[in-house]
Order: sequence, then C-alpha cells, then structure tokens
Amino acid sequence: MIESKNAFEIFKLLEKSNYGEKTCFAFAGAAFKRQRRIAECPQLDPNVITRYSEGGDSSSAREPEGTTYCQKLKDAVAGVDLSAATKRVRGHIVNGRQTLKVLGKNFGVDPGT
Repeated sequence: MIESKNAFEIFKLLEKSNYGEKTCFAFAGAAFKRQRRIAECPQLDPNVITRYSEGGDSSSAREPEGTTYCQKLKDAVAGVDLSAATKRVRGHIVNGRQTLKVLGKNFGVDPGT
C-alpha cells in the first residue's frame, strides 16, 4: 500500500471525470482524509487501486497532518524576533505594524493579529 502525502497526489491518479463527487479534486480530498476509498472511483485503473488501496475502514478519518504542522508553525512564529526578521527582508515597522513588500504589493501585520 502506498500512502499519499496530500490530496493532489491522489488527484493526479484520477481520470478527471468527476464521477460521484462535484469534482475529482473533492473526491481526492475525501480519499486523502479517508472519508472515501480510492477504489470507489470506477474510472481508476485496477492496478492503481491495488497499489493505493487504503484497506481497512474508510470511515476512520485520521487527524489531518496540516493541523499538527500548523501548530508547529504557530509555535515557531511565536518565538521569532519580528523586528530583526523585518530588517532582514527589507520590510519596515511603523507603530507596531510590520509591512513587507511581496510581489510588488505591501502586506502588513498588525500587533496581536
């Protein structure tokens, strides 16, 4: 059994016929969260189904990996010296608001947000 890292990996396997879901990407997301089984796609090659078959109960949804990762990012950001980081990326801070130029546009972060 091959374990997918994200819904897009599953989406790339699909035929894009949108069978049984509003879109194939919605199906891929549901399959990634184990709310659907990849074998439920009738257009999928049987060899692909065998290689990626989740096995077991599809209703036992696992915790999204993004939840844990997001918490790690929040913890890491909480310890960052924003003043030093802003100088490093040539941004500026005015009245506590950090402003960075991204793709030619200014983006700001207010304190406490």
